[in-house]
Amino acid sequence: MAQELGLIRLRSDVERKRLHGLAPLENSKSPTGGNLYSTEANERTYQRLAKLASGLLSAGLPAIIDAACLKVSERALFAAVAESQGVPFALIHCEAPEDLRKQWARKRKGDASEATEELLDVQKDWFEPLTPEEQTHTAHLHTDKEYVAEAIADRIRQHFGLSSE
Repeated sequence: MAQELGLIRLRSDVERKRLHGLAPLENSKSPTGGNLYSTEANERTYQRLAKLASGLLSAGLPAIIDAACLKVSERALFAAVAESQGVPFALIHCEAPEDLRKQWARKRKGDASEATEELLDVQKDWFEPLTPEEQTHTAHLHTDKEYVAEAIADRIRQHFGLSSE
């Protein structure tokens, strides 16, 4: 998606590890909900992402934040960054069947994400549904479909009146 739209991708998995002095592919050995994944660490990670995004946007560079954004407050933080910079904002809500997401987590290798099947189960309880206002600027992305990044990129271009060149 980032490549398709020419955006700089900011990943919560990478920035979370940087905040704790770890390399992106280093395993933190953190339990679900603990250490790097505690409430406090999560808040610090989202604040860092907001600060980085704000810096990029103020320099005239486009950004996409790759993060779960399970809570309304997390999504509102990024909406506020876009608003403060006077740039358009959209949420991309990724959806896929649960069994497929768990399969992806089991097979994932060589990536900064430490998502496990256990985490996917817990995240269901952490997710705060999109508000009616959030729904007005949300694109739903079915990540189990082929060419989904290209299709959603086209929808975003159309929504924001961007050129595909």
